[in-house]
Amino acid sequence: MVTCAIGWLLAITRAVNGQHRTDEELLAARELSLRWQVARVGQVQWHQQKALSRALHGPIQGAVTAAAMRLDEAVRAGTDATALVAETRDELRAAVSLLEEKPDATPGMVSTLDLIIGTWQGVCRVVAATTPDATAALDNDELCRSCLRDVLIDAISNAVRHGDASIVDISISLVGDEVLVRVRDNGATSGTAAIPGLGTRILDECSTRWSSEATDDGYLLTASLPVMP
Repeated sequence: MVTCAIGWLLAITRAVNGQHRTDEELLAARELSLRWQVARVGQVQWHQQKALSRALHGPIQGAVTAAAMRLDEAVRAGTDATALVAETRDELRAAVSLLEEKPDATPGMVSTLDLIIGTWQGVCRVVAATTPDATAALDNDELCRSCLRDVLIDAISNAVRHGDASIVDISISLVGDEVLVRVRDNGATSGTAAIPGLGTRILDECSTRWSSEATDDGYLLTASLPVMP
């Protein structure tokens, strides 16, 4: 009887432990899924904010400034500004309508990397390697591609300006439903750590996780960005 009871206790213990592990795995999977969804929403918001910023600081800002100057001049001259007000209103409406236009698409991944490499030519040697499946996924996902471009631009810029880096090595691969990017540089200071502003904000909003650490010959930035399968 004692042996039988012990056997039952062991079986129950194993079952409880197995269920506990299953629950932990389920919670971990749900957490990963939630991180992915939050970062994906961040990508959408980042993309929209960029489009709004371009419009507000471009045509809309110019239209508002010009309208204010024309109206101020009319008031100073004491002229009838009725027609000018109507004209200004139409111009402002036209400028605001630009917000409804779809922003220019981000170039494909190969072209994006070529542009980044060309930008720093003669200042810093940028080398980039992307796996074929990562390239295909990014070419089909403009949101992720746009955010990744901003991450790379900011990382390289900070590495050069604040770390005096002369070499930046970029590697991009596809891991499940995320793009894993590694940016290594030989700079003396971590660009991301030096400027906890735009760069860290992009990473906080658009990635599921990221880290920046010192290496024997510089710094390594690692980030995972959600990408649509």
